[in-house]
Amino acid sequence: MEKSNNTSKLKPGLFILVGVVLLAAVVGLPSMVFNSQNAQLNDLSHQINGLQKTIENQNTELKQLKMKFDTQKDLSQPPNKELWFWEIYDYPASSEALLETLKNAGNLIPFEGVLGGVPFFVIEEAKVLDPQFVYVPVEDGHVYGAMILKYEFNDSDKVLWQVVDGWWPEKSEN
Repeated sequence: MEKSNNTSKLKPGLFILVGVVLLAAVVGLPSMVFNSQNAQLNDLSHQINGLQKTIENQNTELKQLKMKFDTQKDLSQPPNKELWFWEIYDYPASSEALLETLKNAGNLIPFEGVLGGVPFFVIEEAKVLDPQFVYVPVEDGHVYGAMILKYEFNDSDKVLWQVVDGWWPEKSEN
C-alpha cells in the first residue's frame, strides 16, 4: 500500500506543477498576443502615415494643375504655342498689339474693293506664324483674300510691314 500512498502524494504535486505551468502559459499567452497585435498596429500606423503623405502630395499637385487650368483665358482654344519665340527675342509689344498695328496699314492691301467695299484686314483671324511672318485674311465685305506679311521692329520699336505674298481677287475687265 505504500506504493499507492506515494502515488497519491505525487499526484497533488504533479497537479500543482501542471497547474503552475498552465497558469504561466495562460498569463504569458495574452502578453504574446498583445505584443503581436501591438506590432501589427505600429505597422499599420506607419502605412497610414505614408498614405497621408501621398495624399498631401497629390493634393498639392492637384492644386497646381487647377491653378494652371484656371489661368487659361479661353479653354476652348489650345494654349498659344505659336509664340514660343516672343520672349526669347525680347519683342517690345504683345502679339495682339503687333496685329493691332495692321488696322492702320490698309495701304498694304494690293486690291480695291468691289461694289463700293473697302478692303480691310480681318485681324481677329490673323496668326503670327514665326519671328518674322504673319498670316492675315483680307476682305471688303464682298470678296475675300489672304496675305503673308513680314514684320520687324525698328530701333524705336515701331512695326515695319512688308508684303511677301498672298491671294486676292483679280480685277475683272468688263
